[in-house]
Amino acid sequence: MALTLGQRLFAHGGIYVASRLANRGMGIVLLPIYAHYLGTEGYGIVRILAPFGVFAGLLFAQGLPAAWFRLRFDQEGFSELKVFESTVIWYLIASTTLGVVLVSYFGGAISQWITKGIPFFPLGFLTIVGAGLSVFANLYERKLQAEQRPVAFSIYSGIRTLSTLLTIILFVVTFQWGVFGKISAEVLCTGILASVAFLIIRPSSPWESSTARLKEALDFGLPLVPHSLAITTNEMVGILVINSELGLENAGIYGVGLTIGAVSSVLTVGLNQAFSPIFVKAVRESEKAESRGDSQLASEIRSQVARSNLLMPALVGCFALAITTISKETIYFLTPEEFHLSWKVVAPISGAVIAISFYNSFNQSVFYNPKRIRWVAFVSIFTAAVNLGLCVFLVREFGLMGAAFSGLISNTIMALLIFCLGKSATDLTYRWTNWLGVIGLISMGLTIIWFLDASIEGLIPCLLAKVMTLTFFVYGVFNLAGVAPRHAFRFASNLSERIRSPHSKK
Repeated sequence: MALTLGQRLFAHGGIYVASRLANRGMGIVLLPIYAHYLGTEGYGIVRILAPFGVFAGLLFAQGLPAAWFRLRFDQEGFSELKVFESTVIWYLIASTTLGVVLVSYFGGAISQWITKGIPFFPLGFLTIVGAGLSVFANLYERKLQAEQRPVAFSIYSGIRTLSTLLTIILFVVTFQWGVFGKISAEVLCTGILASVAFLIIRPSSPWESSTARLKEALDFGLPLVPHSLAITTNEMVGILVINSELGLENAGIYGVGLTIGAVSSVLTVGLNQAFSPIFVKAVRESEKAESRGDSQLASEIRSQVARSNLLMPALVGCFALAITTISKETIYFLTPEEFHLSWKVVAPISGAVIAISFYNSFNQSVFYNPKRIRWVAFVSIFTAAVNLGLCVFLVREFGLMGAAFSGLISNTIMALLIFCLGKSATDLTYRWTNWLGVIGLISMGLTIIWFLDASIEGLIPCLLAKVMTLTFFVYGVFNLAGVAPRHAFRFASNLSERIRSPHSKK
């Protein structure tokens, strides 16, 4: 029986989320190791260099992973697709190599004002190398995503996660290499996986590359670079401002809260990965139905897409509520006393992640229409500028909480702006009472849970009160979003089918 869009989102998204949760779980597993072996200052360095590496990786990638994903749907047959893939890969090898050399040369001067107190050699340099290698490891993941092969994706991602986890433990705990060991382990594992990805894809000769395909890919990808850099800057702002204003120790404390609060972003990324190809194919089907004169079918498909769009932020919101519910107890259990105050920033950080999930839902409409992609950069750049100015002011006034609320406010602004852009790009009909109801319930739930943590002394009574609050609000959100228990059973059944036959088509 054919699955609805929402059920396919559960079926595919669940596998993506499981693999991403394993990856994020690595950060949680390593948190007590980092806390004890690196301390607040060392963990501050880790949390600052991580987004710095993401930023460099985006520069190296030049938006081509997005083009690699989207434009493959426009290639006719295997031969055209092979030329397209090979062109992108060989270009990225050449440009990334040049980029690593240039950034390495100028990196020392740049790091003095971006990553205050952190030496570029060897830590910054290794971060840059790892960023370059991650471009190729990520390309293969995007290929599997586009081909709707979530089981293969999870296997590849799982190997990447487990190998990195074990190597970090070896280098940090056994060899006692500290922050250098953590970064070296990631670079080593990413390099091995990038090589494996290259061998699996097996691009044809670089002399068979197509300048037309490269131009097509760059025309799609380059306008996304300012957007991606602005998004990453927006994520980096909080911890960089804290480091600048309050020092590396406070950056480490904030980093623990950020690690816990950002766990729910796994669900955002996983569901978005699953829904992107589903969205593209569904809207294309509605356009074909419209061209055949079947307006009723076209309207039904678009209505189903709009309903499915609400599932992503609703599920992320409920997951974020659950993470926030246990965040204080988790931090107390995993970390030494000097990190314990970090629970205070988890709720607003969770709210910022939820805002991103709404952004991703609305952004599907924009990315479907290539003519509107250039406007996305203006939204993200404006948001990053607002976050930077607001964060500096709020951190000086309210300390760590100022950075957390600055991220929440800026991400909310970004979601609202992208919604307006998405409505004009690919129009969908939303049930606004349901959307506003979900937003209201999630916001109230996060607020109440934070106040319970702040006002109830005992951990057990506080946890019980939070669990009751969580149950009430999750039930309300699920009802408004149209999530029923049968979806979970459908997901479990379909997941087992895909594991038994990962290449089967529906």
